[in-house]
Amino acid sequence: MQKKDINEVLKEANSSGITAQRTFGAQDRPRGRKPKNEDEKANQRVCLYLTKDEYAKLESISQQKFLGMSAQSLAKQALLKFISEQSQG
Repeated sequence: MQKKDINEVLKEANSSGITAQRTFGAQDRPRGRKPKNEDEKANQRVCLYLTKDEYAKLESISQQKFLGMSAQSLAKQALLKFISEQSQG
């Protein structure tokens, strides 16, 4: 059996294309989710200040009537629904 130099083995593998087929082929495909357009990104904030009683009521409603939704999620959904209704007419 003839011994080969590692550089010769690597050169042979690179010339045959076998390394590109097995190791680097997946890198040609894009990975992950397609990035959103700038106008689709949700990066505007609204801050609401509630008293402890108001927040407790909001939290209670969200837990009882909206299947354990967080108070923040309920407030966001209510605000978005109001905006949607106002924009429709």
